[in-house]
Amino acid sequence: MTEQGLPHYPNPETELPQYPNPEQELPQYTSPEYAGAHYAHYQPNNGRMPGVVRAARVISFLTAGLGFVLTVLVGMRFGAESAGGMTFGFLFAWIIAIFAFQFGSGGRGVRTTVITLSIIEAVIGLGGMASMQPPGPLGIIVGILTACLMGGQSAARWFNRPR
Repeated sequence: MTEQGLPHYPNPETELPQYPNPEQELPQYTSPEYAGAHYAHYQPNNGRMPGVVRAARVISFLTAGLGFVLTVLVGMRFGAESAGGMTFGFLFAWIIAIFAFQFGSGGRGVRTTVITLSIIEAVIGLGGMASMQPPGPLGIIVGILTACLMGGQSAARWFNRPR
């Protein structure tokens, strides 16, 4: 505003805007505040589920499906008591598969639960291998593999992302 209360408009002939000098070095905005993003809200792969989480999901579904088919076959062939033993051997694989349906929308609790259940599945597989019961080595391998896949940084970023 000028003294008379009128707004001041620049004269295009005498008052030109100041542009940066091309030789002058511009500031580098590398911190998250200047970049417009915060690392806690980082969405990996442009909102797509990381490969390690997808791999853990597929492994969970395959193991649960295999466990279901084997339990049904053992039940048909050897009876309900044998099928009950198979059910206990694959119980944690089935629970993990249920949680795998929430990998796209679940939070930290889903990841922590799946890691814990995977470790329990590996221990049950170790006991099953010692007593020649299912799931045996399959439970050990799948449990350790799922826990390792879900324990990585990209999985942690995926489950900590904002929804």
